[in-house]
Amino acid sequence: MRMLVCATMFLGFVGSSLAADGDIPLPASAKKLTAAEFMKLEGGKTFNYTSYGHDPAWQGETSFDWKKYKFWGTYPDKGKSTKYGPEPLSINGDTYCYHKGPGPCLSAYADDTKIYEVNVDGKVHAVLTPK
Repeated sequence: MRMLVCATMFLGFVGSSLAADGDIPLPASAKKLTAAEFMKLEGGKTFNYTSYGHDPAWQGETSFDWKKYKFWGTYPDKGKSTKYGPEPLSINGDTYCYHKGPGPCLSAYADDTKIYEVNVDGKVHAVLTPK
């Protein structure tokens, strides 16, 4: 019995500590956006986000200025919200690339009011919700 309790606690800890791209499914109804569509949808707006490219997942807010190809916002750091940016963005076909840190290139999908950032492997990297 003690072994079963320890194993269950270990699996629960491992399962809850994993946050990686792909943990959130992309809704089947989500529509892939072109560069022009996501620039219009995101430009000049502020979003709450959850980024699954970190362990644990980050939550904060971000804004995009597609006229200047910049983004900025907040991310969690040691229990408090830390500001970043403005940081550069670029467009590569119908993907956009962040240039802060290793900066992934992502496709954007829209479903209802949410925008899903999807990595090159087809896994959800982040979910953006308008403020």
